[in-house]
Amino acid sequence: MDLFTQSRPSAEDPVAAILWDRIAPSLDPKIHLLLLNAPQGSNRHRVALRWLDGQGELIDESTPPEELFDKIAERQMRAPDARIAVILPAGSIAADITRHIGGHVVDFRDLFLSASDISKLAGAGFTDAERLRQLTGGWPGCVRSLLADSSNQDAAVNALRRAALPWIEALDPEGILRECAFLPELTEELMVAFYGDRYPNPPGISALRRAAMAQCSPSGGWIMPELLRQVLVEDCEWREPQRAQWLHEHAVEAMHAAGRTREAVRSALGKRSWRALPTVLVEGWVDIFTTEPRLLFEAGARLPRWATSRSQIYGPAMKIAAAAAKDRMVVPFPTTEPDYMTDYTAQLLREHTIELYRQPKPEAIFAGLIELGILRFHGHYGPEGTDAACRLRRAVQQATAAGNVRPALAAMAELHAGISLDIANERPSATAAYESAWSLAEVAGNHFIAADVASKLSLVYAQEGNTRAARRWLMSFHDHHSKVRWGSAMVGRAAGLAEAFVAFAELDIETLGSILGQLPAEPDNDEFWAVHALLLAMHAAVTGQAEAAHRMLEELVLGRPHAASSPMASRALHHAAAILGVEGGFIALNRQAGSAAPAYPPEFVVTRALHRLYCGDRNGALAVLSRAPIVVTGARYDNLIRNTRLAARYMGVLPEGILADIAKRHAVDGELSDLVPVWMNGNTLELEELLQLTAEQLGRLKIFMPPSSIEIRPTLTERELSVLAGLRADHSRSRIAEQLFVSPNTVKSQISSLYRKLDVNSKAEALKVARHWGY
Repeated sequence: MDLFTQSRPSAEDPVAAILWDRIAPSLDPKIHLLLLNAPQGSNRHRVALRWLDGQGELIDESTPPEELFDKIAERQMRAPDARIAVILPAGSIAADITRHIGGHVVDFRDLFLSASDISKLAGAGFTDAERLRQLTGGWPGCVRSLLADSSNQDAAVNALRRAALPWIEALDPEGILRECAFLPELTEELMVAFYGDRYPNPPGISALRRAAMAQCSPSGGWIMPELLRQVLVEDCEWREPQRAQWLHEHAVEAMHAAGRTREAVRSALGKRSWRALPTVLVEGWVDIFTTEPRLLFEAGARLPRWATSRSQIYGPAMKIAAAAAKDRMVVPFPTTEPDYMTDYTAQLLREHTIELYRQPKPEAIFAGLIELGILRFHGHYGPEGTDAACRLRRAVQQATAAGNVRPALAAMAELHAGISLDIANERPSATAAYESAWSLAEVAGNHFIAADVASKLSLVYAQEGNTRAARRWLMSFHDHHSKVRWGSAMVGRAAGLAEAFVAFAELDIETLGSILGQLPAEPDNDEFWAVHALLLAMHAAVTGQAEAAHRMLEELVLGRPHAASSPMASRALHHAAAILGVEGGFIALNRQAGSAAPAYPPEFVVTRALHRLYCGDRNGALAVLSRAPIVVTGARYDNLIRNTRLAARYMGVLPEGILADIAKRHAVDGELSDLVPVWMNGNTLELEELLQLTAEQLGRLKIFMPPSSIEIRPTLTERELSVLAGLRADHSRSRIAEQLFVSPNTVKSQISSLYRKLDVNSKAEALKVARHWGY
């Protein structure tokens, strides 16, 4: 019978008792109609009987929904004061009944167990209540089964299957909601990506909550209970295996589309969704590489052969992914002479990318990235790398204009095109690529790429002598670098080198040494290793360690001969040789084909000229400077070359007008290093006065005083210091004599001694030189 009088149950169920204690306070004693809207196995009958307390009537779920109104109305008319408890059939709308008849509703949320409830049931010492709630969703029968035997999860799953499937099927007859079980997590964005336009009114989180399919997680988000997900997925796989496989694949694609690429890859690996994985790996390569690159290698290694057999970039991509270490890329230097024409992989990638670039899409940009990586792996640093970088840049521009590529992938492509161009010593083109990568990284909101690009740009400008731009990009680098996880030190390497160049421009040798001390003692396999070697040479040259640095760099070049012959390395190493005063360059480097120094780069010219000026060879300095352009790219080199030329042209103190022009230019965009040639020329007092140099700046400049012109501080007696104080106060000889209690002739004799020690001929000169020496 669907309507009968009940007596109170003889035995109290502990779950029902806990639920009743939670629900009872909310039940008004005056209500006569209780509607229970919950699935079977939720103790709905026990709660209903407890409320009836043997004095009312129960209508169970077997009553068709269309008959409920009539049956309830009939019983209310027959016994207005009697209590009626109604177990609603799944899918019934309790709100319609309460709107027309009244009553109190107890739904599944009231009857499912919380973590606190589970703790009470399990007893003292049980610490996994929250974990058990997440696993079961609080479905009472499932919880009861696991508490009885935690090792028998199959029994718990079966209990949940019996309770959940009829309930959810009644609420979701078309199976739309149940598709969410294939998603490993629940967010509104992910559900939009998953359902797309497949249904006119796709469900959201609220629909899942109404069906008892979503619960709040400890972090504040939404999750589907793990065992419920298992029940729903297994049910679909048993009934419709092909549809289930499609949903697995589609869930992976949806997660990637919603920006959860790493989770999508892990889900694909766990569910063996091989058809969706290659596309996600291509389109999401950047997202994974910049956060967890080892996942790329793991995913690629587990892909079945049939999923990769037609891909021409799978093998090369795996080679690059395998180079990802714990916190950086470990790229080996080539051990054999690179030969592009016989390099089968390089040739294959070139043909493949040329074909793909005809209609550039994500796969084409990804292939171009792999081509650049392989070329650098194989030691093709010159024209081959430049050609590949330029082709990739054109493809990126076309794909971006057509909206066919995500900004992050485009940014990574521009970044690596810039690196290849930089290594090929094509700095203007590299700068353009880096700046394009910066704009795209800002759009993508990718801190890894933004930090890496800013790091590279700061180094480009620092090497060119444009320290103002280098400092600006260093600020941008630090803004993003703090948010970089994997590869933080790798991304920051170029920025560290740029900071070292800036420190040298400021003649801050202590800071230069500190920065280099934070890097490996000898250059490692970073792609900018040769620039690191150059900075080590610069530091060694001013700290008396030039000979040791020379030996170290010779050995370094011998150990990586092919890498040392790259255009960037050749330029940096020849510059290092010039700084160390090695006229013939490094012997090991000179043996390498194509390792000749670039045609008079400004830093090379000014270093050679300064070395000759330091040695007193003014004509040699001018001869070297005749190869330099009048104006070069960086403000520091403009000023430094101009000042070196003036110092070599004029012996001794420069004309007053020239010194004033030097001071004016220095005030605008100069660095302390610009003044080195003028300082070496003997214009120490004039520079100090015109530029108001601090004691610290004077100390830094004195490092570069030529041995033949090193000055010794004169020693003045106490009486001479007293006379100097009088001269500084503009007192006459007689006034000074009165103050010192000596004769005017004695003062005259002491002034002559003072002039002789300071090597001056007038009062004005004496005061200037005395101030220079700190008197």
